[in-house]
Amino acid sequence: MLASLLYQIYLINSRTFMYLVHTVWHTIRLLAQFLVELMLNDNSFSGTLPTDLMSSCFLNVLQVQRNILEGSISFTSDLKSLNTVDISDNRFSGTLPAILFTLPSLAVFAATTNCFTGALPETICNATLLKTLVLDGLQVLSRRIPNRNLI
Repeated sequence: MLASLLYQIYLINSRTFMYLVHTVWHTIRLLAQFLVELMLNDNSFSGTLPTDLMSSCFLNVLQVQRNILEGSISFTSDLKSLNTVDISDNRFSGTLPAILFTLPSLAVFAATTNCFTGALPETICNATLLKTLVLDGLQVLSRRIPNRNLI
């Protein structure tokens, strides 16, 4: 019953609650399928994002900027409602997932100051609703930018 009522988790700048980090991640894993908005900014959270979260068909906003999150980040095509992603100022690595830019509702993507490598995915050219793309401060992102065929 509680899960059907939970739509948003906002835990912003809560460094005084660091002993709750494990409990917060556990709760997010359990309730991921019901989340619409997740904002965990400025908490010094470490580790990886729960994979359960990245397949929530209701998730609209994912903001986890200014933490110590790491590892590769993956998205699934189930995230049809995902509109805003801000994963800035973390330690995410690997390549930017191509599937991210195929999500039909994506309008904002920010990933400044992470450790991504490789080129921007070609699929970025298909992100027709994408209005804001912020990638400055990335360590080794290739300078090659996909070219959209405008015939």
